[in-house]
Amino acid sequence: MSNLYAAPSADMTSPVANSDTYVPKMFQLNGRIGRVRYLVYASVISLVMTVAIGGVLAVLSQMAGFMALVVVGLLMWIPMFVILFYIIRRRLHDLGKSGWFALLQFIPLVNLVFVLWILFGRGNEGSNEYGPAPAPNTRPLVIAAWLIPLAMVASMPSYLKFEDQMVKKMMGGGASDADMQKMLESQADVPAAVADMQSGSAQAAANEAAINAASDTATDAAAATPAPAEPKAAN
Repeated sequence: MSNLYAAPSADMTSPVANSDTYVPKMFQLNGRIGRVRYLVYASVISLVMTVAIGGVLAVLSQMAGFMALVVVGLLMWIPMFVILFYIIRRRLHDLGKSGWFALLQFIPLVNLVFVLWILFGRGNEGSNEYGPAPAPNTRPLVIAAWLIPLAMVASMPSYLKFEDQMVKKMMGGGASDADMQKMLESQADVPAAVADMQSGSAQAAANEAAINAASDTATDAAAATPAPAEPKAAN
């Protein structure tokens, strides 16, 4: 016969204190993610959005002005910022910290330490106040965490070249290097042309002054010459 006064045998522990795990997804708003998932999620989103923004700006640069391109770029950058903010927030929850710590990324010098903490900080063991721990990393996640940063570093020269071309198109209306060189040469010839014009003007002024001086001299000489005497009348 069972003891009516015995302690209940049911599991009365809090779900926050247990060691259950869950499988995170990239576009969830809540939950926790570890270091590997954070690196993969942030890299994929940054890469996709950067390519999308660059492609749209490359097309619009042929038909829109500089300010229009800046506005379109900012409008497209806002969704990427919001998505990355939520990913950082989930990573901070894995560290047992509030999502407001994400504001540290906007403080100079402090943001360097913050990025290292986000990338290498070890998450809480088991569940915490923000939910259960994320499931262990799968092999594809680990491989992606190694390959994606390497691919981004390898593609950096091409991206910088593309960015340089975009800036030239935005600032110079798509002028080529040869056109830019001709513009610079023509601008360099302007001071010489101005100097020649000034020299010519000075020479003309000098010639005019010489002519006026010669005319004045002739006038003065004519005035100084005595008039011939009139013949006397015969008686």
